[in-house]
Amino acid sequence: MRTRGRSTLVCRPPAGLLLGALLAFALPLDAGEAAPTWSAEHAETVQRLRTIGAALYTWHLDNVEEEPAGEELSEFPMAAVPVIDAEALEALLVPLYLTELTKTDGWDNALEFRLDQEGETAPLMAVRSAGANGKFDEESYEPRPFGPEDELDDLVWVDGYFVRWPRPPED
Repeated sequence: MRTRGRSTLVCRPPAGLLLGALLAFALPLDAGEAAPTWSAEHAETVQRLRTIGAALYTWHLDNVEEEPAGEELSEFPMAAVPVIDAEALEALLVPLYLTELTKTDGWDNALEFRLDQEGETAPLMAVRSAGANGKFDEESYEPRPFGPEDELDDLVWVDGYFVRWPRPPED
């Protein structure tokens, strides 16, 4: 844009950046609602997966031509999505999509990051926590919640949704 002989730079954020910010708030807020009944570690891990997941989703919208298909999968195989190490993911997301990449869950165990940078797999991206014991239970997940007392269960976020998550306890 030119204005009276001077150049004016118009800055526009990447297309998915605003959508990603909205997505972070549009995801189910069970963690905030149920935090008093979950352990602090569960609540912290859900929040970390939600934040990193929203940044991954936004990065994907800005950098890969294909949108996540939103396919109805009855099972989510982790082996289908390439692992990306924390340093490589940090280089992609910081500082535009995150101020810093949290690399551990609420129990201080390493999070696992997966990302198909070409957009050729289903699912395309995932973040998972191995829970309190630090050992992944499965390599493929059926979408379902688990009891809030089950701190050994994996927490898994895939393509914009939680696939495994702690449910609030029954009243």
